[in-house]
Amino acid sequence: MPIDPTPLIVLALAGLSGAALLIWLWRDQTRRQAALRDMAARRGWQIAITLSRFGAPERTVLRPEGETQGHWELTCRRQHNDGGGVSEVASTEYLRPDPRWREGLLVLGPPLPAETSAMAGPLLAMMQGPMGEALLAKLVGPGLAHQASHLRLLPEVAGATAFASRDPADRADPAQIAAMLATWQSRKSGEAGRPILILGADGMRLRLRHQLKTPAEIEAFIDLGAALAEALDR
Repeated sequence: MPIDPTPLIVLALAGLSGAALLIWLWRDQTRRQAALRDMAARRGWQIAITLSRFGAPERTVLRPEGETQGHWELTCRRQHNDGGGVSEVASTEYLRPDPRWREGLLVLGPPLPAETSAMAGPLLAMMQGPMGEALLAKLVGPGLAHQASHLRLLPEVAGATAFASRDPADRADPAQIAAMLATWQSRKSGEAGRPILILGADGMRLRLRHQLKTPAEIEAFIDLGAALAEALDR
């Protein structure tokens, strides 16, 4: 009885398709890394790219080559979670030690969703405890949530939600910073696509809740960080 070759052909085609996909992904990754290195060389930046292996996060880190561009660092990070819950954790952070606000903490981010905004007044009036921390974590992530008791919601700032530990009038203009943050053009919709600025005793942090990948968007984000630092350098 002759053997039907169809299953073998299907398996062979599936194998070839899988191999072709892997080759395409490898080439795409190689092209993207080369483009990032070209961008970094053009701007005079150091770059280090670490691929995700054995559960370690994928990471792209950029820094200036010399002293003329100030001290800053950008980290684009993505990590897959195989243990359940959130399947992927990703972020982009631009950090600089200066400017800073030694006496206080300022957080500026996207407007709160309508359902959260309706609860903001009562919750922020007593910002201590897990409910206040949960509200702040929704905006800036869990890293700063422990400082919730020190922050108060500022009077309405157009197009943003602003928290501060004290009156920032002598240190920054929240409306100006919010307007600058609003210029960011993101490929990511919703809150995750909106940048968050944090100014405190440790310096300035500009963060996104997703990973930037292309040279154009990474370059634009670093330029936004530099412009915000200049506006806050007073």
